Amino acid sequence: MIKADEVFNASDFESIRLVVHFQNITTRTEVKDKKSAQLIEIGDKWLTLELPSKSCNDRHNVMVDVKRAGKGKQKDVDILSVTGKVFSVEDLGDNRMQVVVECVQFEERRWNDLLSLYANRQAEIQKFFAAVKG
Repeated sequence: MIKADEVFNASDFESIRLVVHFQNITTRTEVKDKKSAQLIEIGDKWLTLELPSKSCNDRHNVMVDVKRAGKGKQKDVDILSVTGKVFSVEDLGDNRMQVVVECVQFEERRWNDLLSLYANRQAEIQKFFAAVKG
């Protein structure tokens, strides 16, 4: 009988874990709980975030820091820092909101690092499925 741990490596199925720090520059407030701010989607110079309700409003100026979560005792690694303007807000219920942030100021190299992180992960997944198919 074949044991699963002999065939599969559990780390192959780990998702990219990010830590998002959200600060509303307009109201001088921030989302303090690291787990309350989540990056949902990356677009062409915009980010979609899920946040606690009332974190911001349309046209507010915000700062978003994205870090790759460290494993174990490792520190989180800076990936991207963006100054932006809230483009749209949608109430999701359950004290959550979805926010689209238009990225106004950021380092282009860091933006590309974030995109590469996801592109590389996608390539790993495709390679895995190709190996499984044989």
